[in-house]
Amino acid sequence: SNKTGQDCRETSIEVRLAPGLMTANNVRLRRVPTPSIRSVEPNRGYYAASTNVTVKGHNFMQTTHLTCMFFSVDGHRHVIREDATLIDTTEIVCEQPPMAEPWPKPTYLEVSVDGQVFSRSLVTYDIIGTGVALEADKPYAVTNAAAAVEFNTTTIFTVDEYGRRLMHFDNSTYTVNVKLSSVLNLGTAQNCTAASQDDVLSYGYVELRHGQGRTVLNMTSPTTGIYCLNFIDPMGSLAPTYSVLEILPGTPAALKIDPQPSSETNSYDFWLLSQQPWVRLLDGAGNDVLDSKRPLSLTARVIPSPPAVDEIDRPSRNVFIATFQFADGGGKAFVFDDVAVVAYRGIAYRLNFSLVNPPLGWGVQPILSDPISAQICGATQYFVVGTFACNKCPKGAICNGTQHLRTADNHWRHEPVDGNESYLFVECNQRHRPCLANATYSACQANFMGPLCTLCKPGFVGKDCSEACTLRTGLWTSFALFLVVYGLIFLATTIDAFRKDSRSKRHLGTSLYKRFLGYIQTMGSISVVMPDLASSTFSAIAGVVRFEAPMEALQCKYPGLNRYVMFYFWMLLPSITLVIALMVWLWDNLWHVVTSSGRFGLVKDPVKRLIWRRKFRMAAGKGILGILVVSFCIVCQFLYPNLMKQIAGLNKCDTYEFFPGKDTRWLTGSYDIDCQLPEHATMTSLSMIFLCAYGLGIPIGLFIIGNMLRRINDLQDELDTFAFYFVGFRAETRYWESMNMFRKLAMILCLTFVKDTALKVYCCIWIISFFLTLVYLVRPAANPALHRVDLHFLVTILITLNICLLWMTPSLSSLPYF
Repeated sequence: SNKTGQDCRETSIEVRLAPGLMTANNVRLRRVPTPSIRSVEPNRGYYAASTNVTVKGHNFMQTTHLTCMFFSVDGHRHVIREDATLIDTTEIVCEQPPMAEPWPKPTYLEVSVDGQVFSRSLVTYDIIGTGVALEADKPYAVTNAAAAVEFNTTTIFTVDEYGRRLMHFDNSTYTVNVKLSSVLNLGTAQNCTAASQDDVLSYGYVELRHGQGRTVLNMTSPTTGIYCLNFIDPMGSLAPTYSVLEILPGTPAALKIDPQPSSETNSYDFWLLSQQPWVRLLDGAGNDVLDSKRPLSLTARVIPSPPAVDEIDRPSRNVFIATFQFADGGGKAFVFDDVAVVAYRGIAYRLNFSLVNPPLGWGVQPILSDPISAQICGATQYFVVGTFACNKCPKGAICNGTQHLRTADNHWRHEPVDGNESYLFVECNQRHRPCLANATYSACQANFMGPLCTLCKPGFVGKDCSEACTLRTGLWTSFALFLVVYGLIFLATTIDAFRKDSRSKRHLGTSLYKRFLGYIQTMGSISVVMPDLASSTFSAIAGVVRFEAPMEALQCKYPGLNRYVMFYFWMLLPSITLVIALMVWLWDNLWHVVTSSGRFGLVKDPVKRLIWRRKFRMAAGKGILGILVVSFCIVCQFLYPNLMKQIAGLNKCDTYEFFPGKDTRWLTGSYDIDCQLPEHATMTSLSMIFLCAYGLGIPIGLFIIGNMLRRINDLQDELDTFAFYFVGFRAETRYWESMNMFRKLAMILCLTFVKDTALKVYCCIWIISFFLTLVYLVRPAANPALHRVDLHFLVTILITLNICLLWMTPSLSSLPYF
């Protein structure tokens, strides 16, 4: 046989069949190196479509047997194509024909130039099938927590039955649901596929195009931990897959106080808080930050600033510091152990925690603790805001250990002025009890208003503010009835007084009448210290003989009718003397005309004229001065006690020290008048003038006038002019009525200006006892019978006052009849 040369240059190979017998085919052979593949492009193709594959490598040449082979590693699948196209010695083009089905991986593409010996480069070429499942590119992903987290770092692919990604071979569009579940509820990450609907913490989606899509999952303040991400095709055409997601603490963003400091502090423990605060460092999602790349410190500042020293001069601190360290129970925290807050009572203190020199970008803001206050006082104590002490509960107040005091039954408290609280609780009127209990400040019963609830609301009048102005008929009826009764009494007194002279025999009735009026007036004055029923009775009876008209109707008609207006009214009321004198003078002159013998005379007989004149004339021959004196005596008999009461009342103010060093003064009985105003000072000065003019001027003035009449005319003229004033008294003590006026004045002054009720009674007893002794010794009455009447009246008043004392005895006040 021939032998091929080393260069294989087309030397033919023949075969000797037997000696002398040799083939003569002349088939020429070449020696060529085995080709090798460096890369294929593309390296994958769809099984059901023809794909041209560019193969790059070495030792490619044009032969009739240039062949490409696709085969799987299991050897059961291979396709040989002899239609490769040579581009050059380093590049050929192979065609992947359509396949019946995708091939399992790995699959390779190899090249042969002689159709028998193939390259062994093991360059893979995948034959892709249709999409049947989903696949995540990251089986284990990591993200950091924050207030809002958008997780989009995981990509989802569609894969065929052998797990190969379809990519551009998949022209369908899918929307895949993403469900976030906690591994804590599932046990381990291997159980992610078992997540149920109840385990889902958050939802997201993936929009798949060309076989891939990026996850879109929004989470709000996620908790750190291990989670499952389940990717599910809602149409069910693609098998689901899952990925494990670990959420780590994010950038520190906030502080959290846990536990909070004690809510109370006290001096017994040197102001040290029984519960010291811990402060944790949190990320934006509220997770504990367990580590830091640098040392951290936290300050706690007391705000507002505490007092420099406590009540026993121990100094206080207002800044405390702690470092980031491991705390009991796991994790790290800023642990404080020396926070002590010196606190005034009633002031809420807080700890302001802030990081010392925090790193840039953290944005950790300071945080305030819950309020810290001084320990509250005992149940029967209270405290003043801004002090250390606990104080005894004031009389008339209800305390609960705090700064909030409430009024006891029928007590009144002034509202704050300029932020200052009043700690004086004043008892209101015991008879009407207008003040409400359990009120923080001035609270009144219905229809009452003003300081100590002493005033009536608009539309209501009366001492108990129960009379409604809408019911005016009854008010005007009472007022009219009073005028009628008073007019009749006044008329009878006037007629009797003008017909009285020193020679009148019927003086006993007038004497008893005058004494009875004085007795009723005195009982009316002391009615203010009597029990309710007796007080109302005597006050009403005395009101008639003292001309204390029921003014409720006028107050409804004229709401501006205040105490000052009424004072002027009373001070001008004695001028009624002129009216009475004028009426008497006109009456006498009318009868003079009627009984004259002139043109208008009706009685012509001189004897009858004289009888008629004596019978009907009132002045009984008195001149104008005599008429004025008698009229004035009548007026004084009724008005003197009330005049003194009005004058004294205008000078009596109730003083309260609601605020330290600042007195509040209201006019007694009229708390709508401020005694500290210049207007009231003017009125009191005016009242002093009237006190001198009326209180002292009337009894002394009558004495002076009487003496002037005696000196100018004679004793008889004095006795005739002052017959009504002198009636019932001896000639030596004929001005004893002036002493009675002084007694009434003393009683009114005592009852007005003495504050303590019991002391008022004692004062009245002393005054009555003094005048009783004086009457007993002097015997001013005209006869023994009247003397006994005087003594009996004064003794009756003394007994009444002693009974009032008995009524006020605390040990008896709780009995049914007391």
